[in-house]
Amino acid sequence: MFTWASKYQIVAECIANMSGILVDVGARDRVLRQHLQASKLQYLSSDIVPGHDFRWDLEKPLDVPDNSFEVVVALDVLEHIERIHDAFRELIRITKEKLFVSFPNMTCLSFRLHFFRYGQLSGKYTLPTVPQDDRHRWLTSYPQVCTFVQHVVQTARCDVQRYDILQGYSRWQPLISYLPLPAALRTYTILFEITKSAA
Repeated sequence: MFTWASKYQIVAECIANMSGILVDVGARDRVLRQHLQASKLQYLSSDIVPGHDFRWDLEKPLDVPDNSFEVVVALDVLEHIERIHDAFRELIRITKEKLFVSFPNMTCLSFRLHFFRYGQLSGKYTLPTVPQDDRHRWLTSYPQVCTFVQHVVQTARCDVQRYDILQGYSRWQPLISYLPLPAALRTYTILFEITKSAA
């Protein structure tokens, strides 16, 4: 479903009536918390760097019991992880009710135009002269991301809702979002709402 709302707004709306604990994985500066002012959920954050409630390395199994958190959120995080398949399954495992994951759609026309003009997709894909920790390990394209998520959630017996987010940082994106283009070219960010079965 195409939407002009941000990934943060969508998450906030979807969990508006939920209670329990939410953990924001790869939270960085905790932007999501600003959108949860009216939420009944307790907000916790995790990242690989200090200063968060949890210091989790998603390249390794998480030392957390199954179904520990009512809501788990990982926005634009998994593309940074080498062991993306294992990390995704770990996030599902620790989720009790809902998991939200998002990915940048690098097949969006905005990114293609950026590459055409500047010769690179973004700073996350450069080859610097010194090692760079904050980089993308995967070139996430719309059809591959959708297939990947669908496969993992079916294996885990979860339901999934996809949101094709049109809002983006590119100056071309406002125009591109209105063009009659396929989702792979219009969508800037792909957000998935994954609901675990009660069983």
